[in-house]
Amino acid sequence: MIRTAVSVPRGILMRHIAPLIPLLLFVSLPMQQRPSTGTLTVIIDGLENSQGSVRIALSDTEDNYYDYANPSQGVSASIVRGIAEWSFHNLTFGSYAIKAFHDENGDGELDTNFLGIPVENYGFSNNASGLFGPPSWEAASFRFETDTLTIRITFD
Repeated sequence: MIRTAVSVPRGILMRHIAPLIPLLLFVSLPMQQRPSTGTLTVIIDGLENSQGSVRIALSDTEDNYYDYANPSQGVSASIVRGIAEWSFHNLTFGSYAIKAFHDENGDGELDTNFLGIPVENYGFSNNASGLFGPPSWEAASFRFETDTLTIRITFD
């Protein structure tokens, strides 16, 4: 195999390559990465009164959704004019579900009658409901993938 060198005059080469230099520099800069956390705001309405607080449990897996004692995050939100609101800041993008109840007497538990039926109002993300127990993870879960997201839950 015989190789021959092609000679290109320097002026022609620079005239064609010089305009590409800014583009090459731009492409070589690290791409700005999309943030992987954001703020999730939960608004609870439909409260019958402003007594007590609203307990909110945020679950990031199906397992801790059904584990009432160990949500990924649990908070107690104050009630102002019949509405409770809480923001989870720096929350990692992913799948979540929310459970909440109106803890009117401040005992930290969802009170039930002798049949086990709740006597304090409660609700779930997507305003999902279950027949005998909580709705499924699939019904209550949602994707959190944006800088800010507001979820509204209405207690009936």
